[in-house]
Amino acid sequence: MRPQQILASLSADTASDLFRYLQKEEKAAFRSCLATLAADRKLRPVFVERKPPAERYAWMQREVARAGNEAIATNLLHIWLAGAKKSMIIDFLDTVGVEHDGEGGIEQLPPEPEEEKVNAGVEKLLEQYPDEEVAAYLNAFQVMEEKGWKSLESWLEKEPRLKLGTE
Repeated sequence: MRPQQILASLSADTASDLFRYLQKEEKAAFRSCLATLAADRKLRPVFVERKPPAERYAWMQREVARAGNEAIATNLLHIWLAGAKKSMIIDFLDTVGVEHDGEGGIEQLPPEPEEEKVNAGVEKLLEQYPDEEVAAYLNAFQVMEEKGWKSLESWLEKEPRLKLGTE
């Protein structure tokens, strides 16, 4: 699942949480995203800014899902996950045994760990965090590298709680 598809598949509530986080905590990234999306539609950013938050966020979610916005979608997901969902990232990486910088950042994805470790990592996340957020993170994690991890791909294909866009 590509970053645009991940964002497009999020529920309105989760997408609103993502954009609300960006607007409050990552103001420059939010303004840049809004300005770029508005310009792509030949709108002035103020036109979108004046919309009530729920409408603004829904519009942004639709626009990010459009062709050509993969870089924006990737950036938004990264900022949201690394900021608002840092504890989930750290829990997963610690459980599967991937070394990180203490903040969940990794320079290069290592070879796939043992399947039991991946299973334990996914199960831990599903026990502690909302299913949709876990699904968004694991899908984003899986596309970090071209091949991803086979055991994680299996989870994403078979586990109903990790299906985005279904409620």
